[in-house]
Amino acid sequence: MPTQTPARTPYVPRRASRGRAIFNLALIQALILAGLGLAFGPRGLAAYERYQATRPQAEARNGLWTVVATSPVRSVHAILEDTGNILLMAGTGNNGSLGGKVVTNLPTSDFKAAVFNPSTMSFLSLTAEWDVFCGGHVILPDGNILVSGGTRKYELVSGQQTLTQFQGVRNSAIFDVTTNRWINTGPLNQARWYPTLVRAGLPNMVIVVSGLDQHGNLDRGTTEEFDQKTNQWVVDNIPRKQFPTYPALFQTAWPGWLFWSGANSGYGSASLTARQPGLWNFQSGEFVPVDGLPEPLANETAGTVLLPPAQNQKFMIFGGGGAAVTSADTARTAIVDLDSTDPRYVRGPDLDHARRYPLATILPDDTVLIAGGAGGYRADDILSAEIYNPATNTMREVARPEVGRDYHSEAILTNSGAVFYFGSNPLSEDSFFEMRVEEYQPPYFFEGPRPAIISSPSAVALGGVIRIHVRYNSDSPITKIRLIAPSAYTHVTDTSQRSVAATILSQRNGWMTVQLPANPNLLIPGYYMLFAVNARGLPSVAPWIRVVA
Repeated sequence: MPTQTPARTPYVPRRASRGRAIFNLALIQALILAGLGLAFGPRGLAAYERYQATRPQAEARNGLWTVVATSPVRSVHAILEDTGNILLMAGTGNNGSLGGKVVTNLPTSDFKAAVFNPSTMSFLSLTAEWDVFCGGHVILPDGNILVSGGTRKYELVSGQQTLTQFQGVRNSAIFDVTTNRWINTGPLNQARWYPTLVRAGLPNMVIVVSGLDQHGNLDRGTTEEFDQKTNQWVVDNIPRKQFPTYPALFQTAWPGWLFWSGANSGYGSASLTARQPGLWNFQSGEFVPVDGLPEPLANETAGTVLLPPAQNQKFMIFGGGGAAVTSADTARTAIVDLDSTDPRYVRGPDLDHARRYPLATILPDDTVLIAGGAGGYRADDILSAEIYNPATNTMREVARPEVGRDYHSEAILTNSGAVFYFGSNPLSEDSFFEMRVEEYQPPYFFEGPRPAIISSPSAVALGGVIRIHVRYNSDSPITKIRLIAPSAYTHVTDTSQRSVAATILSQRNGWMTVQLPANPNLLIPGYYMLFAVNARGLPSVAPWIRVVA
C-alpha cells in the first residue's frame, strides 16, 4: 500500500505565530519590491532577488546559483572526465533547418563537440567523427568514453503530424579524454538513435539496447555487448527484450541483473505491459516485473536515480509526462527497495511542481539535488530546485536557478562538490538552444570550513584497504567516505552516477584507514571521486581514484 506523502519543507519558512512583527516585515518587503518594480522594472527586482539570495544566511541554507559561462556548442550530451573536464557533445545539435534531411554526408565540422574546464570556465572546441546527436554514451573502466549511435536523418514534421521519423546510425568510437581524440571501434550491428548504453559490473561489459534503426523503426529487442579487448560489438544470443527508447537501466548489486525504472523517452509501444518496470537479466533474458508504480502513463521524460548510498539498492523515479504535446505531467516520486523480499514501488514526497525533464544529481552528503524541468512539452520552464534526503524521505526547496532547463539539458557534479548545468531546447520558431552554463553551489559551500584530503592513493583494487590523510576540525571528525562515479547525462538519463559508501576502519591524527566494497556490481570498476564528509555533513574536494578489478 502506498505510504503517506511526507510533509515538505518550504523554500521560505513562514511562522504565522510571530503575529504583528512578521506582518510588518512582510509589508515592508512588499513595499520595497513594489517600489523597485515601479522605479527600476524587472532589473530592479532581479537585483533585489540576487541580493537576498547572496546573503550569508540564505547561502548557508539554500546554496547559490551563478551563470558562469556561455557554451560554444549545443550540449545535448554531457559526460564528466577523470581529468575534471566535461565533454559536451552536440553533433548537429537539433538544428531546425535539417528537417527531413540526411546528415551523414555533412562535413565533420558540422558535428560539434567541446571540452569544458570547470576550474577555468573555459572551452576547447572539437568535432565529432559523425553526427552523435541523440546517440548513447558510457564511461569505460579506463576513463575513456564510448559513444555509439546517433543521427542519420532528421524527422520531417508538417504541423502536428510526423511524416518521417528520425533514423539511426551504426557508428561507434571511443573518445580519449587525455588526447581529446577519437579512437575507432567496430560499428554497431544495429543502427540506433536514442539508445541506452550501460556498464555492467560482473561480467565486466557494456551493453546497448533500444533505439530507432536506419529506417526509423524501433529496435525489436536486439541486445549488443561491447568487447573491450577487440573494440567490437557482438550481438547477444538471448531472448529479445524490446525497450522504449532511452530506457533508464542501471546495474544492480547482483551479477547480470539490470533494473529498468520504467522511465524512457517515448518512442515505443503504448502498452503498459511493454513498459512494465522490472529487473532484467541481460545474460538469460529473464524479466521480473516490479509493480506498484503510481501514474505509469507519465514515465516518458521522467528521471531516475540510484539513491545514496548505493548499498541500499533503492531507486527513485521522479516527475515525467508525455514526450509530445500532451497535458500529462506529474510531480510524483516513487521509490523501490530492490533489497526487500518483495520489491514494489511506494509513493515518495511530491516534487514542488509537476515536471517533465527533471535532473537529479547525487551530492556527497547523501542527498539528491533535483532541478530543471518544464511544466509542459518543451515549454514553461520551472525555475526551482529542491534537495531530497533519503534518510528522512523528505524534500526541501532551495535556491532558485536563473536559467530554465528542459529538453536536451544536463547536470554534472564535479569534484569540488558543485553542480554544473548545460543545455535546454524549448520549442521555438527560431530553433532556440540555451547556451548559458550555470553553477550551483550547495549549502555546504557556505556552512563553514570543509575537510580537505591531503593525500590518497590513485588506484585501489576492489575490496582493498587504503590510507587517506585528511585535515579537519577536531570537533567535526570524518564520518563518511563516499566514492561517486562521474555522470554521463543525456535526455533525462544517466546510467552512470552512483555513490558508494566505504567503511572507515580507523581514524587517528588525520590518518584514516578505509576499506572499499568488494562487489564489482556495486562498485563498478573505473574512476571515482573520493569524498570525505565530516560530522556536520560538509564534504571535502574529491581527488580521483581508480577502482580496478
